Amino acid sequence: MNEVEWIKSLDRGNDAPMNVDVAARVMQNLYASRQRDGERVFGFAAIVAVALAAASLALVLPTWLTPENPFAGFDDAVRLVLQ
Repeated sequence: MNEVEWIKSLDRGNDAPMNVDVAARVMQNLYASRQRDGERVFGFAAIVAVALAAASLALVLPTWLTPENPFAGFDDAVRLVLQ
């Protein structure tokens, strides 16, 4: 086989098309990108939840720590009646 025949043999390809399956690689890339986006969303949701919990605790804590006196309103009513 001389060089010209060898070059011609390279030009003749296989008539059957090559079967290339990229579905597994594409699905892996999609899953990885979706997982990264989900982690960002959950992180943001956690930060918002912590901020809202701190704000609600700051609003409720003073009321929760004040002592309750069940007779506070009763005293005012008795004074009003006695006058």
